[in-house]
Amino acid sequence: AAPEEMDITRWEAFIEKEQARGVNLAILIGGEPTLYLDRVEAFYKRLPTFCATNGLIKVPRDRFPDMMVGISLWGDEEDEKLLRGKDAFSVSSRNYAGDPYTYYLYTITPRQIGRTERVIRRISEAGFKVHMQLLSNDEGVEGFSWTTSQLADVRTEMDAMLDRYPGA
Repeated sequence: AAPEEMDITRWEAFIEKEQARGVNLAILIGGEPTLYLDRVEAFYKRLPTFCATNGLIKVPRDRFPDMMVGISLWGDEEDEKLLRGKDAFSVSSRNYAGDPYTYYLYTITPRQIGRTERVIRRISEAGFKVHMQLLSNDEGVEGFSWTTSQLADVRTEMDAMLDRYPGA
């Protein structure tokens, strides 16, 4: 693996080079961007920036007042504990309560079929919007790959959630 770049001026030069190439939006995802707020700030000062996070560290709104924050959620408490080691929703929903620039990125797994409403209701009741996406299971974790019938079932379920929770 390449060594991690710690020099913020090199990050800034990289961003400016990408801007010159026509890049006009930064989506910071993976590796928990909130651990490196100087890097987030380097992007935020130069480009419209979205930050995807597990929500355990609150983005300081005095530094990033209007940056969109998408909090990743990998299922209900049981799946979050299995996949992440803790129920991150209970922490993230407190950290971002009332934040109009925050939404949840709910990654639905095959194990969530029949259980998505409870998760979406929790998100909605906490006052957040939700974006739904399907786990791709690139790592081949047993029990998390989609079958054709599961994909049909989850589509029906997602459509029903959109109808039941139009504001979420």
